[in-house]
Amino acid sequence: MRRLILALLMMFAVAGRAWGDALSFVYEQPPTTQPVLASMVPSDDEGVYPLPQPAGPGEGVNQGGVHVDVSAGYFNHYVYRGVDHSIGLSDKVGTFNTKASTFNFQIDSKLQFDLGKFPHPFVGLFADVYDADPVNRFQEVRPYYGAVWTVKPFTLEGGGNTYIYPDRENLNTAEYYTKLTLNDAFLFHSDKPLLSPYIYSAYDYDKNHGWYFEAGVSHDLALEDFGLTFTFKADVAYIVGYQQQFVFIDENHDTGFQHYDVGLLTAYSLNHLFNLNQRFGQFDLLGYITYTGKIEAELRANNVIWGGAGIRFMY
Repeated sequence: MRRLILALLMMFAVAGRAWGDALSFVYEQPPTTQPVLASMVPSDDEGVYPLPQPAGPGEGVNQGGVHVDVSAGYFNHYVYRGVDHSIGLSDKVGTFNTKASTFNFQIDSKLQFDLGKFPHPFVGLFADVYDADPVNRFQEVRPYYGAVWTVKPFTLEGGGNTYIYPDRENLNTAEYYTKLTLNDAFLFHSDKPLLSPYIYSAYDYDKNHGWYFEAGVSHDLALEDFGLTFTFKADVAYIVGYQQQFVFIDENHDTGFQHYDVGLLTAYSLNHLFNLNQRFGQFDLLGYITYTGKIEAELRANNVIWGGAGIRFMY
């Protein structure tokens, strides 16, 4: 019996030693060579997929369904579609003083409705005030309307302009227009468009029954550290049987290349200057300089350098 008990004790001792060696082998293995990424281990504060945080005080921009764009400024000339409205003959009171120092004051306001993936309708009003006009200081009032629809890489705009000349009702008219702009970023593999080429057409259906065509490009150069954006523009216009709806225009109906423009628009952000958050809107100081050149001699246009300065509010 004693021998049996001793044999059993020896067996347990050998088994215990073998089990201990096995455990020692398991726990003494070198660590795995595959590193554990810190991003794979969720912290106590956030999960694997952190939720977006809401905008804090002083952050955010207008993401509502209505947007406003208002600009106002003074210009040494009012040039529209190649014709200078600040000089010429009045249909009631003789000749303008072309050396007058009076500036044109212009205001343009636009209200646009954001409908998501659908076209965005808008309405607007443009007015030109010219103190040297002997007939009416409100030289032109132009209500307009339309819609903008972006189907990448194109932006399609269509609408109408109504031209109102106070005290010159015989010149009032209206037109429909369309504009197609190409976002050429995909062609140059860039984040922003390079030239944004566009074509524009307008048909006067009221008084003149003629066509106005325009093709152009523009390029934005943004210096974000200084709050500056330079926009370079160039365009050329062609008319077809178009007695243009200008205050000072002869009665000829002509066809051909009418004028071209080369210009620069400079925008300086007041938000950047005063450290003002865009939740209150975007404020810019604007500077304009453009050269308009006449192309065909028999068509009405002016060779003139014009420009000015103003302010813009967008929200």
